[in-house]
Amino acid sequence: MSNKEKLTERWTQGRISEAMLRVYVRKGIISKADFEEICGKKY
Repeated sequence: MSNKEKLTERWTQGRISEAMLRVYVRKGIISKADFEEICGKKY
């Protein structure tokens, strides 16, 4: 399971916030495009 898949699952379950997803983008764990795909908002 990729990082994106794990984070998508956590997002769907309400276990991580939008702010946490932004941290993962800054750390290079997911891309900006992944962020937008997961939460449906512009980065």
